[in-house]
Amino acid sequence: MQNLEPRFCYAKHKIGGGLIPLMTEDVYPAQELMGVAMEEYQEIMAIVPLGFRYLICPARFNG
Repeated sequence: MQNLEPRFCYAKHKIGGGLIPLMTEDVYPAQELMGVAMEEYQEIMAIVPLGFRYLICPARFNG
């Protein structure tokens, strides 16, 4: 299993038995898909509240 190429893996087929070969799609850098430079991409991401709802406030754990 450790000799597999990146993005390749096997999943166990519990009903039919055996292994199913899987390959994930290529994942390209977001700034490349957007067609912007890394600096501009970082500026955009600094103002976008992605995941903001899922952040945990540390004050909730202070006693």
